[in-house]
Amino acid sequence: FPCQRRQTRRGFDLLNIQRAMVHTLIVTGVAAAAAASAPPAGTSLLVNVFTDNGWAIGLVRADETSFRYVLEPGPDRHSWWGAVFAPDGASSYCEDLEEIARFSLEGKKLWSAPIATMFPGGGLNSGARRSPSPDGTALLVDADMDEDTTVKEWDGPPPSVFRIDLATGTATRVTPKGALVWEPQWLDASSFLATTLGPNDKEPSIVRVPLAAGPPVVVVKDARTASVAASAR
Repeated sequence: FPCQRRQTRRGFDLLNIQRAMVHTLIVTGVAAAAAASAPPAGTSLLVNVFTDNGWAIGLVRADETSFRYVLEPGPDRHSWWGAVFAPDGASSYCEDLEEIARFSLEGKKLWSAPIATMFPGGGLNSGARRSPSPDGTALLVDADMDEDTTVKEWDGPPPSVFRIDLATGTATRVTPKGALVWEPQWLDASSFLATTLGPNDKEPSIVRVPLAAGPPVVVVKDARTASVAASAR
């Protein structure tokens, strides 16, 4: 799986293919783009695009032959962030700091759930990561919690990972209180990859986290932002 060896902790980090798409979008007159997501077939990318009116979500073909908006900014610069493809390849999940929603690639809202209800004592930032399960029944999300952490060097609210049941809209915490765990990515039906930073760590590492009881296992030290090919799940 691809990952990044970077010293930054949170926010948008661009992979090589994302940098290529940024160049393409700038050439076509769009200001900037970040946080690309590819569907299972790999024929296109969803990107966050910064426009004069706020952040938008765009769809660009992987061969760089076309680009169009899926969701444009609304009144008062209302924006949607962090779109990721659903397993069907025909819709995506994103959030606007108030709700997590699923949209068709034509911009029709198919599902939504309020963030305040799902994450009492926490919330999402615009860089929060969503990862749909391979069977499409659940969503992993990293939320910022109003809690203390034992990591003295951490600046900001501690992140934790939740599993959202898409049938009920309920969220269940799957990482311990006080631990710094973020950027989840489904690996298989029983585990996921995530970024973590321990009390004695100088840099984050990628770990494999079981959904059932059991400690996380370090997969790559001094790295973050793992992704998993659909064919590997």
